[in-house]
Amino acid sequence: MFIHKEDQHKSLRRTIATIIVVTLLPAVILSCFILTSRPSPSFLFSILYFVLLLNTNIIVSAIHMIVLGIPAILIGMWLKVINWWSCTITGFMIGAVPQLISSWQSLSSFGWSDFLPVAIPGAIGGFVFWFLWRYWVQDAEPKIDSETTHPNNSL
Repeated sequence: MFIHKEDQHKSLRRTIATIIVVTLLPAVILSCFILTSRPSPSFLFSILYFVLLLNTNIIVSAIHMIVLGIPAILIGMWLKVINWWSCTITGFMIGAVPQLISSWQSLSSFGWSDFLPVAIPGAIGGFVFWFLWRYWVQDAEPKIDSETTHPNNSL
């Protein structure tokens, strides 16, 4: 079997781009949510606060992707269960579980409003991952050249 090198590189580039987009998207959504949920004294303060939030959320989102997201992608590929609902649920869990673990001590005062702001962007990120995976990355999957695999086509 012969797999074209260009197709392998194209698929790898698209996979990396998808992971980057899915890392940045929840960070942007959460930063916008936090910024709009708190009144700010001035426009300049809002801009600076948003930049600070975005930088912090990108770091947290990247850690989530490295520790939880990439293993989830690999397991999903291995089990062949990458579909819209499994990616959405997995993204929701990747956003919610670390928040639940970090708030374990104060569960008596813990409610939906404490983890939904991080779980919903995770679910959106999971859905966007599936969408890009299905309609962009898989389109670049390596194709096997049947002409070069035929035994009579040898040198």
